[in-house]
Amino acid sequence: MSLKRSIKDILDQAAKQEGLEEEYNKQSFSKWKGLINNWLKDSKTYNKFKSFLFFTQIFIGGASVGVAILVKDIQTTYIAVSIWMVYAVVNIFVNLVYRFYPDDYEKFSKDVKLIKLIALSERLAGKLALFEKLTEHDIIDNREVIEQMSYRIKDYSEMNDEIKQVFEKCINPKSRFSSSRETNITLSLDDYELSDKEKVKLNHITREISETAQTLFGGKNYSAKIYLRIIKKFNDEEVEILVPFSRFPTKENFGSSWIKSRGNLSSVWECLERGKEQVVDFSEQDLYYKSILAICLPGRIGVLAIHNEDDEVFKVNVSELDCKALALVTKQLVMEALEVHE
Repeated sequence: MSLKRSIKDILDQAAKQEGLEEEYNKQSFSKWKGLINNWLKDSKTYNKFKSFLFFTQIFIGGASVGVAILVKDIQTTYIAVSIWMVYAVVNIFVNLVYRFYPDDYEKFSKDVKLIKLIALSERLAGKLALFEKLTEHDIIDNREVIEQMSYRIKDYSEMNDEIKQVFEKCINPKSRFSSSRETNITLSLDDYELSDKEKVKLNHITREISETAQTLFGGKNYSAKIYLRIIKKFNDEEVEILVPFSRFPTKENFGSSWIKSRGNLSSVWECLERGKEQVVDFSEQDLYYKSILAICLPGRIGVLAIHNEDDEVFKVNVSELDCKALALVTKQLVMEALEVHE
């Protein structure tokens, strides 16, 4: 089931419990049930009932004279007092109902919707709270998963000489980097051990994440990359690299891979090293995006990077729960796509 479909199903189920299903189906406002529904189902009936209350109020006020005449002829004080008490209760009740009866039907209808939407939000918040307690965002290295994913990239020794030179520089303890761009390489699709079916699955995941970001953070023009942490031997040394396994929108390759090095780390490596999400501003650089939300995947198996043209969108709209949900879902979907097991 797609993420967008899952979102719609959750809203439909929760809205139905609050009588708001028609709101999410873009149809007319769901009618009230029971007696209130019969009285207030439209503005015409609503106004009739208000008129009825008004004239009832006048009638009861005038009826005090009749009650006084009736009580005057009653010899028993107890009965007379009881009649006056009943009259007073009815009079007060009608006056209160009329006083608190809303004057504007449209405003009244909107207020009812607002109350129900608040209740719906509280119900969804409760489900999210349960979700948060149910799972733990583990930042301890999951070596078993990382090793299984590492087999999906060819050995570094099999790559071209230009890429090998970057590896040699990164593992050299005397190397100094003025920019993290000096530690990136671009792998060809031939360097991946992925079937066409797996590529399609991974592309579907990044597309859905990009679309879901619009719902989570608002706005549009989102793109996404999924980096997986690869560990292999190069010149008898263990070298780590964050390799993009998918990107959306799709281009001729998956983009830059980032080799771990001493000193100037790329933003995705900083995110993985910290073990949590971070927002990076690229507004001063000439790129197709202005900011990145980088999210460390559980077990530090990789990083989800979501890009946007707006340099403020992530600073304003991102919550820790959003990132946790994205991290857990991305990890699960990637492991299913690549048939990786813990």
